[in-house]
Amino acid sequence: YNAMQVKVDKRYSNGFLLTTAYTWSRSMANGGDDNGGPAWYINPERNWARAGFDRRQTFVQSYIYELPFGKGRKYVQSGAGAWILGGWQLNGILTLMSGNAINFSSTAPNNAPGNAQTPNINGEFRVLGAINDSPWFDTSVFSAPAPNTFGNVGRNAATGPKFFNLDASLFRTFEITERFKAELRAEAFALPNSPSWQYNNPNTNVNDANFGKIRGAGGNRTMQLGIRLLF
Repeated sequence: YNAMQVKVDKRYSNGFLLTTAYTWSRSMANGGDDNGGPAWYINPERNWARAGFDRRQTFVQSYIYELPFGKGRKYVQSGAGAWILGGWQLNGILTLMSGNAINFSSTAPNNAPGNAQTPNINGEFRVLGAINDSPWFDTSVFSAPAPNTFGNVGRNAATGPKFFNLDASLFRTFEITERFKAELRAEAFALPNSPSWQYNNPNTNVNDANFGKIRGAGGNRTMQLGIRLLF
């Protein structure tokens, strides 16, 4: 595993905190992470390939922002405006990631028990982006190998769908007494409600009727409301 990792923090001041982290990495392995052991005992050198968990780029940014209105803040410090606009806080976590490695397979016999089988590829791997009844990648360049031969596709040879997510929340703090405060919390997970295909990577068995297709997706929005008492 080799990586460049960068983290930039804007420390909490004037009601604002920002943390940004970026990782650019590459992970290689002989097996074990995705199939329990080497895929090819008959040809050990072929096992050296991307690890199943290899994800080249990850970007995560989180923030907290107490809006500058109300008592003790920069603007509208008193009166009705302070009561209406004061005590609000925005929070969020943005995550962007490239896809995981995806591994192709075939049920064609290779006359080598205990060794994996993959399809043949005779063109460029192209992402089409479709889901459900249409393939996510171009399946026309793949074919099953002839009996008693190995396919030419290597282990973890392509990259699956990217990942995008934004969790966000809005808080409002009310002062009940000098000692007691109430915090109203509205929280949303997967706020954009954008489907995330990485939860269901495309079918990669060339002999399957659904080869290349993504069935369903994760990432549906979830929202919740709560009240927290502080004392």
